[in-house]
Amino acid sequence: LTSSISTKLIATIGCDYSYRRHVNGVDGSPIPIITFRTQQLPVLHATALAYVLDAWLPRVIDQFMAPGVDPRTRHGIAVVHKSTVLRLVSLICPTVSERLGAQGTFGHNLISQFEVRQIELLSPAHV
Repeated sequence: LTSSISTKLIATIGCDYSYRRHVNGVDGSPIPIITFRTQQLPVLHATALAYVLDAWLPRVIDQFMAPGVDPRTRHGIAVVHKSTVLRLVSLICPTVSERLGAQGTFGHNLISQFEVRQIELLSPAHV
C-alpha cells in the first residue's frame, strides 16, 4: 500500500516542481521547465509507474488473500511484489530528485526520505 502512495507522491512532487519552476526564454518570457524533455521523462516515468503499481496492488492482494493458497505461494507472491516495488521505486527516486535540483535534497520534499527508506529496506537485515 505504501509503495503506491510513495510513487504517487514522488510523481506529484516532481510534476508540481517542474510546473512551478521557470527559466527565461529567448525573448525573456518565463518558460516552465516541464517543457524540456529532460524534465518530462523522469516525471512521466514516475507517473506511469504510480499508475501501474496502483493497478497491480489489488490483484496482488486478491491472490495473496485467496482461500486455500499454499503458504509457500503466498510467500512467493509477497517476495515478488516487494522486490519489484522496491527496485522500481529505488530507480525513480534518484532520477526525479535529480530533476528537482537542490530542493530534491530537502526533507520537506519527502523524496530524499523515500531514498533513505529504500536503502534501509534493501539492506541485508531486511532481505
